[in-house]
Amino acid sequence: MIPEKSEIIISDDNVCINVGDERKDEHILCDGDVLNISVFDESFAMIVSKADKTLTEFTKYSLGGVKSIKMGKKRENDISLNDKFISTEHCLLESIDGAWYITDKSLNGTFINGHRIKDRVKLCFFDVIYTVGFKMVFLGDILAINRNDSVVCKLVPADEKEDSKHEVYKAKINIVNGFRCGRIYGNRDYKPSNYCNDKRIYCYG
Repeated sequence: MIPEKSEIIISDDNVCINVGDERKDEHILCDGDVLNISVFDESFAMIVSKADKTLTEFTKYSLGGVKSIKMGKKRENDISLNDKFISTEHCLLESIDGAWYITDKSLNGTFINGHRIKDRVKLCFFDVIYTVGFKMVFLGDILAINRNDSVVCKLVPADEKEDSKHEVYKAKINIVNGFRCGRIYGNRDYKPSNYCNDKRIYCYG
């Protein structure tokens, strides 16, 4: 594994790899390695991650009825992200006047569509939020998050939220002028119809 002090320096005519105090022409990378890369006059860090399905599989969570979401390493957060590069309180999502905003509170940064944010930023549909190893996609009233094995989320999964809308009602069906009609015993009426084929409705009588 590459020690903490490791650098890749790219200049006009060559690429130099410094591992500790030793210069190398090549080095095997390992999962979790952090590389400090210098490209001409710019420097940045790169984290090496082993490719697996958790990076490309996302779990969707509903934002319905939620006003704010705290993210970070702390287990008390609404979304707890288990990674050594995540801050205790990494970022904050807030719903203000019907729009969602994100504020960075971290050491290693929060990125929107590849750009590090400094102040509170309004989120737009399909914005990609990146928090050092975790990727999230903002979908209006849904937030999709990858690396489900390293995420503890207090939000309701989007599929469960959808299922909760499908309330079950009972109907008393009568025959009127050759047509089936009825009234739902619930909080709304079922319009008279030739058919009673809604799988969410149980009919008897």
